[in-house]
Amino acid sequence: MKRLLLTVLTVLLMSISTAWAASLEDGEAAYQRGDYATALRVFRPLAAQGNAKAQTFLGGMYGIGQGVKKDYGESVRWSRLAAAQGYAPAQYHLGLAYQSGNGVKQDDAEAAKWFRLAAAQGEADAQIKLGWAYFNGQGVTQDYVEAL
Repeated sequence: MKRLLLTVLTVLLMSISTAWAASLEDGEAAYQRGDYATALRVFRPLAAQGNAKAQTFLGGMYGIGQGVKKDYGESVRWSRLAAAQGYAPAQYHLGLAYQSGNGVKQDDAEAAKWFRLAAAQGEADAQIKLGWAYFNGQGVTQDYVEAL
C-alpha cells in the first residue's frame, strides 16, 4: 500500500512540475512581445539542458542586450553550443561574430567556415554572406563563379 501511494504521489508531483515548466514556444511568444525577462526565464533552463534553439535565442539576446547586459562573450558561448549541435541559425550567428570580431578575434576564414555550414542547410542569410565572401575574397579565395 505504501508503495502504491508513493508511486501515485510521484506521478502527481511530476505532472504538476511539467505543467509549471514553460515551453520553448512560451519563451518565443514572450520574446516576440518584448517580454525579455520572461523569455530569459524560459530559455535559460532549456538552454542549460542543451536545447539548441533556446541557446541561440540566449546568444542573440546577449549579443544585442535584450533583457540582459550586452555581453559578446556570452553571446558567442551560447551560439557555439548550439552551432556544435549543427543548428544552422546558430552557425550563422557564429559566422557573424567572427566576421565582426564581436566576442571573438575577427577571422574571415572562420566566419566563412560557419557561414558555409549554415548555408549548406539552406540558411539563406548565410548563403548571402558566403556569396559575398567569395565575391570579395574574404576568408576564402576570390571566386566569382562560387559567389554566384
